[in-house]
Amino acid sequence: MKIIEIIVKFIASKRFLRGKIRSFLVKLLFPLDKEPDKEFLIPFRKHMVISGNRKIAQEHAIYFYGCYEEQELDLIDAITEKTDNSICFDIGANTGQHTLVMAKNSSKVYAFEPFDAVRETAQRRVSENNFDNVIFLDSGLGNKNVELPFYIDEESSNNAMGSFIKGHDELAKNIGSLQIRIGDELVDQFSIDRLDLIKIDVEGLEVEVLEGLSSSINRFRPFVIFEISYSTFDNSDYNEDDIKSLFEKYQFFSIKKGGRPKFIFFTNTKRFLIPTDNFSTQDVTYNIVAAPEEKTGFVKEFLY
Repeated sequence: MKIIEIIVKFIASKRFLRGKIRSFLVKLLFPLDKEPDKEFLIPFRKHMVISGNRKIAQEHAIYFYGCYEEQELDLIDAITEKTDNSICFDIGANTGQHTLVMAKNSSKVYAFEPFDAVRETAQRRVSENNFDNVIFLDSGLGNKNVELPFYIDEESSNNAMGSFIKGHDELAKNIGSLQIRIGDELVDQFSIDRLDLIKIDVEGLEVEVLEGLSSSINRFRPFVIFEISYSTFDNSDYNEDDIKSLFEKYQFFSIKKGGRPKFIFFTNTKRFLIPTDNFSTQDVTYNIVAAPEEKTGFVKEFLY
């Protein structure tokens, strides 16, 4: 079985193969619900390691495919590699996969994660890579300084996912209240004088985060990678025009997961950004990249 596992991991990590082929193979031979409760420590992208447990959904994906949300990580890598002494915000840092990629090339990363259990995992992963340029903060971001109820489905195989939005996951239960801070105020508090990249993954609270950071975004002109989930608009009075109004002279791109198809079995993983003005919510999630007009040259190599 070990030999089969090695072969499956080898094939699943080959990103030039269509994602459906790779996922079919993994789900057929190593389905998540049959996986052992087994810790691992494996190489991660270039010059890093990452730990996890094969029983947890995201970490199962990392173990077999090499990473989770490949295109986002490629973009983060490209932006931070080409920007000297970059400063990054990872908002909704979760278990720290994106934090690691930011930290590899950046001068400093501020990682915001209010949920203790996943923040501790992120801190462990940063420590395993001996990064000393990450500052963890135990709050979420929003447009008010407030404590809000936090909801999580503790029985889910993806139990690292939580939300301040009641109903984002119908099985999630309140585990108490966690802190929200206004991003612009924290920028002033930490005397931050530049901001090059922001990643936002907050399960429905995206607009509030952007509102709380709107002054800093239009002052520092960072790239912003953010998720639009079904909770973003369904549980609020916001619409996509409200999001666009928070950005001055920005262009928007959606991320095509898997890249551009190439022949029958292959894909071009370097081509995944599609210009868009429509933040549709027909699917569960969309990942959007907001690029300042003067910096769109950074993303040309990734255009679909």
